[in-house]
Amino acid sequence: MMRAKSQIVIIVIGLGLLLGLAVQSANSQAPLMGPKPPEVQKELPPGCGFIPPRIDLSHLGSKETPLRFSALEPPARWDWREQGKVTPVKDQSSCGSCYAFASLANIESRMLIDGEGTFDFSENNAKECNWYGRSCDGSNYFDVANWLSKEGVVLESCDPYAAATVSCNST
Repeated sequence: MMRAKSQIVIIVIGLGLLLGLAVQSANSQAPLMGPKPPEVQKELPPGCGFIPPRIDLSHLGSKETPLRFSALEPPARWDWREQGKVTPVKDQSSCGSCYAFASLANIESRMLIDGEGTFDFSENNAKECNWYGRSCDGSNYFDVANWLSKEGVVLESCDPYAAATVSCNST
């Protein structure tokens, strides 16, 4: 008899939990949706360089400063160039490879800021071997960063820049 009562109590508690979950899910808001690719992608003429990422990142924008930053007083002036933490400016010539130059300059400068040393990475390798990009016809930082996270970087001395569409030097 005591065992039957404990089984009934367990069943009642279980039903109560299920009912509570059903009521809670009925009262909750619709689930948040992740970014979706744009419906129509407008083709740009060759040689434009930057091509927007294939996903909608508009949900990342915010008009309010996060609390962890609002209490900080920014300096009146700050320039990474004066700190010696920016790599030299390079010339992409007539090739629309600004995405490769910007991506690698970002990484090279970040390594300087972190005290990791001075490096010169291959923009040619980033524009020609990147399976997301279209060589001199453009791409974007998102695609290059994604590709580099899987493949790594190559030194400029191993794959010098050519201001034209050339084959990927995979060696």
